[in-house]
Amino acid sequence: MSHSATLTPSQLPLQLDPFLDLSHRGLFAAPWIDRPTPSEVFAVQKMTRTLSHSAVSTDAAGDLTPVLSLLLLIRSNCMLAAMTMDHADARHRYQEALKVCTTTLNLLHHETEGTPVAIAAWVRGVHTLIRAQLAMPDLAEVDGLARTAIIELDGNTDPICRGAEADAHAATMLAQEPAELGRELELLPDRVGDKLAYYRNQIDVQESLLNQRLSGIHATHQESLKLTLQWFALNAALMATLPLNGAWRPDIPWSVPFVIAVPVLWWWTWDKPFRDGMSFFDWMRWSRQGSIALFQAAARDLLHPADQYREAVTDLLRGARERRERIAAFFLFALPGRYDTVDEGVKAAAEGAEILSAGWMAEMSDSIPWLLDDLLPLDPSMLPRATRIYFGR
Repeated sequence: MSHSATLTPSQLPLQLDPFLDLSHRGLFAAPWIDRPTPSEVFAVQKMTRTLSHSAVSTDAAGDLTPVLSLLLLIRSNCMLAAMTMDHADARHRYQEALKVCTTTLNLLHHETEGTPVAIAAWVRGVHTLIRAQLAMPDLAEVDGLARTAIIELDGNTDPICRGAEADAHAATMLAQEPAELGRELELLPDRVGDKLAYYRNQIDVQESLLNQRLSGIHATHQESLKLTLQWFALNAALMATLPLNGAWRPDIPWSVPFVIAVPVLWWWTWDKPFRDGMSFFDWMRWSRQGSIALFQAAARDLLHPADQYREAVTDLLRGARERRERIAAFFLFALPGRYDTVDEGVKAAAEGAEILSAGWMAEMSDSIPWLLDDLLPLDPSMLPRATRIYFGR
């Protein structure tokens, strides 16, 4: 077969446009790129038979139709490999695609210029790319072959070979992504452990914060209770002077000033500001309600570290499962054991949640010993009820 650098109209296949439509995403296909549908595979196979029949019937010198038929045969074999979930079947399909690549290159090996040379370069790149796919799980060899394929596919500007750009992009993904996904999956157990260490530290932080808040609340409540008791004691002492006067020196009305002081005290208690512009009982009520509000705010701020940990590791494990599915496709669904770390991560996450739950309950129980015994072990959902019991609400 001999071709000039510029093909004449008679040398261009009549089915060139359908070929370009079917090959614009490249000749290579893999499950990690997309999963072709049966209708897509059927369309490629149908055009392959059409081109093959056209090549036999015309047998024109310099006609590219046989070459395009072989290119689509490469494409259909790769698509069939991408469709299957069976490792052995996928490798067999890629081996068949390699054979067709070799046949195509033998057909074009005498060409020195023009479109045939561009097609030969495209096929060599695809041949190397398929070999890189079959080199799995040797990631070092995969990287070397994929980078070679990038060089062979890059810069092919012939209009017939526009699918070479998609194949070059696939080679780039194959050179980089499996190694990146593998590293992330291998580090998954360590990342789960890092999350556990972080939230164990959060237990100490929350314990300190809770102790500070509840100590202040307890002090406010004690002050309120102390002042109330003092007020009642003063009233009782003043009113007790009248019966004492009757029992001791009744001839001298020495209790009169003390008895008069009682309504004065009450007038002062209700009408005069005690603190912050409020009367004594208004201030006491405000202080009491404020301590309850602060207690409830502390309860709302108590986010169980185990719950936060579960949420964090759930996101981590969800991403790991997606990576495992993705990398399994790169390995044609025969994933090496060192990358299958999701189950190990799930087990570590469950153990971490138990550790955090036990540690948090112990720390929180020790940090607030003045709570009623029947409220321990402390549970976040009980804190509003604890507020009502403790303050008699």
